[in-house]
Amino acid sequence: MSKEKRKYPREPMDTEAVIRHESIGEQNVIVKDASEGGFYIVSTTCNLPPVGSMVQVIVKNPGGGELQSCQMRIVRVDSDGCGIGLIPCES
Repeated sequence: MSKEKRKYPREPMDTEAVIRHESIGEQNVIVKDASEGGFYIVSTTCNLPPVGSMVQVIVKNPGGGELQSCQMRIVRVDSDGCGIGLIPCES
């Protein structure tokens, strides 16, 4: 039996992004995987906001063009990076 507890399947990525937060300013990161629920990002500086922090995430399109920006919440931090979750839209 699988021990997988994730709600959404993950897809591997290797995409550049920027995180903005008042405690760190603007920091370049790499999105390593993505799902319908969020991203796992890695940072070379390991200077990430604490769990629960709201951050602005700007994902760079690999082929150029417009950037995608959204508000997300830090849900998990480990020694390599952090998991960030999408914030549900209110209807």
